[in-house]
Amino acid sequence: MEGSFLLVEERFGLNDIFVISLIIVLYGLIFTLKSPFRNRMISFLLILWGIVIAGLFDNTLGASPYDYYDIMDGEKYTGMDLVAYLLYGPFGYFFIYIMEKWKIKNIRL
Repeated sequence: MEGSFLLVEERFGLNDIFVISLIIVLYGLIFTLKSPFRNRMISFLLILWGIVIAGLFDNTLGASPYDYYDIMDGEKYTGMDLVAYLLYGPFGYFFIYIMEKWKIKNIRL
């Protein structure tokens, strides 16, 4: 069916299982750790910020005219590509979490 939205490119493989497993582990870790932030809304916004910014830059570099790479299995955009964006949220959250928890300040690059 041309033009239909697929869940996976060809078949549900090990990389799809790995992505889903990592999402479960990372979000489980977020919800089990004590948040250093004032409320859960800040945690939610940090996760959402990571997903949105990563998706924005990913689509900028992965779309035409640049088309530098494909997100998952192939060139077609599938449902698992959208699921893979959920991985970016926890990494941004844990970066800020470590900065807040260990009181890291005045870092210069």
